[in-house]
Amino acid sequence: MMNEHYENYEQYVNAVASALTAEYEYIVAQGFLLQVDCPDLAMERHTSYADRPLKDFLGYVEMNIAAMNRARWHGFSPDRVRNACLLG
Repeated sequence: MMNEHYENYEQYVNAVASALTAEYEYIVAQGFLLQVDCPDLAMERHTSYADRPLKDFLGYVEMNIAAMNRARWHGFSPDRVRNACLLG
């Protein structure tokens, strides 16, 4: 999604992660398993980062994964979350 409000992408991604925290908490509170998938994240290598150095893309991925991890693990038991976006 395009950012038209925040000064930079990092602020945007962190705001989205904060907003998702409430949704993630609700899903888990209802007894569901939270599954986080991000197939579009890898696709960015072929779109937005196709002509850029690999290190730029990896920085983008790391920033997004870190933001998702901050939202996702906010007090959840690990057995309530399945993540297909692990890095490292």
